[in-house]
Amino acid sequence: MNIALQGLGKRYVREWIFRKLSHDLAPGNRVAVVGPNGSGKSTFLQVVAGVIPANEGQITYTLNQKTLDVGQWYKHLALASPYMQLPEEMTPTELLKLHFSLKPLRADLANENLLQLLYLEQAAHKPVKFFSSGMKQRLKLGLCLFTQCPLLLLDEPTTNLDTRGTDWYLEQVQALPEQVIVLVASNQAHEYAFCTQSIDIGHFKPAHKKA
Repeated sequence: MNIALQGLGKRYVREWIFRKLSHDLAPGNRVAVVGPNGSGKSTFLQVVAGVIPANEGQITYTLNQKTLDVGQWYKHLALASPYMQLPEEMTPTELLKLHFSLKPLRADLANENLLQLLYLEQAAHKPVKFFSSGMKQRLKLGLCLFTQCPLLLLDEPTTNLDTRGTDWYLEQVQALPEQVIVLVASNQAHEYAFCTQSIDIGHFKPAHKKA
């Protein structure tokens, strides 16, 4: 998978969140998307994922030398974010089964080991609505990190995680296949310490915000 971001711009009403943002993403890239709170990091990830449209510019997803239509992007990415909601009435066992019936599990993992990897064995049959915020965040991250796809988008990944959970996240990220592209939106250095590239959203905010 190769992804070309060409002159991207996103605005709400007349205020530009970012503009003229260009960047090429290639297999194996680990990219930190940085900037202070409210700078547009989450918005940028949603634009890259095709969840919300850009107001200007173009994104090109290329897989096996074939350009993908925007309606097909979701098949090739996974996203984890604090603003995402989990089905509260489902158990983690049910949710993992559903998710990996729709998207493939990484080849180096086995379904029967997922709850153990998530430290959720004791909550296997407990509805998600009874989970702590940290348990929910680990589950969100697991659904993303355990998916076999060429692009992973992580938005503030250690939100609600304690020290053990943060160490778990860093361990799981390091175990990802080398060819996967990883984008981490964060203003916490420990969340993206493994990244070798960065995109500072603040550099693409126009000096004059009004269009």
